[in-house]
Amino acid sequence: MANQEKQILQYWDIESFTIPGTFYRVTQYTDNTYRCDCPDYIRRRQYKGDHCKHIKGVIVAKLPPTWRDEPTKAKPLDSVSTLTNPSDVADWMA
Repeated sequence: MANQEKQILQYWDIESFTIPGTFYRVTQYTDNTYRCDCPDYIRRRQYKGDHCKHIKGVIVAKLPPTWRDEPTKAKPLDSVSTLTNPSDVADWMA
């Protein structure tokens, strides 16, 4: 069986909660799995099958994506997702 690369459905560029001006990319794949390029996810959570706070935030806050692959044409969106409302993040910041 050939090793097939996962197909990206959409992604979000999320600003770090601790390092202003630093952004992490949360990617959702067509198989409904997620990946983040933050140090916490890369070093620990991906091996446990767990989500980092950036992935949890994207899921809980239902943010519009920075980019989404449309069935007919991929198009970038002119936005950077931010989580600024404390009620959006209160349940998953721990």
